Amino acid sequence: TLESALYRAGLGPVAGVDEVGRGACAGPLVVAACVLGPNRLEGLAALDDSKKLNENERERLYPLIRRYALAYHVVYIPSVEVDR
Repeated sequence: TLESALYRAGLGPVAGVDEVGRGACAGPLVVAACVLGPNRLEGLAALDDSKKLNENERERLYPLIRRYALAYHVVYIPSVEVDR
């Protein structure tokens, strides 16, 4: 994978970033980033876009991400701030 090649070249770790929100008129913008180690867990292998996951899948993956992520962060930006 591209991620593996970056690690081999000494350019890791790699952060995965995803957002949700449809612009200021539809509500807030939420952006999340997560850094996993080079040895991905099998249980997280299918995680590439949160929009593809249903609520049950997100709930199942959440504790795995919190436990095994090297780092993660979520930012909530209210629509009034997006409008500025």
